[in-house]
Amino acid sequence: MPLYLMRCLLLSLVSLVALAGCSAFDQSEASNLAVDPETVEAYTAMRAEMVKSLDAAIGDALAPSASACRVIPVGVKPCGGPHAYRAYSATGEGAADVDALAAEIAELDRTANERFGLVSTCEVVAEPPVVFEDGACQLGGR
Repeated sequence: MPLYLMRCLLLSLVSLVALAGCSAFDQSEASNLAVDPETVEAYTAMRAEMVKSLDAAIGDALAPSASACRVIPVGVKPCGGPHAYRAYSATGEGAADVDALAAEIAELDRTANERFGLVSTCEVVAEPPVVFEDGACQLGGR
C-alpha cells in the first residue's frame, strides 16, 4: 500500500476516533471502526493514536468518591492477556467512551497479532488495584 494511502487511512481513523469523543460511543459503533493494518508500521501508528484517544477520554480520572473508580485492560498480547491497565472514573466526561475505545484497541491488537505473527513475553500482567487519591482514580501498587 502506498505511503500516502496509509496516511489517509490513519488520518481517517484519527478523525473517526476524535468524532466519537463528541457523542455517545457504544460497542456496536466500535465494531464499525475495526481496522486491518497492512504493515506493522501502520499498526503501530494506529495503535498509538487509539491509546492517545483512550487517555484523552480518561482525562484526569477525577471522581467524587472511590466507588466511581474503575480499572480497564488495554490491548491484547500475542500470548494473551492485556498489555497494560488504566484507571478511570465512571463519572468522568469521557467515561462512556472508555470501554469502546479499549475494545477497539484490543481488536486491533488481535488483528495485528494474527496477521503479522507478533510475539511477546508470556508474562502475565496482573490487574492492579485502583485507588482514590486526591480526588482522582489511580492505579495502585506502583
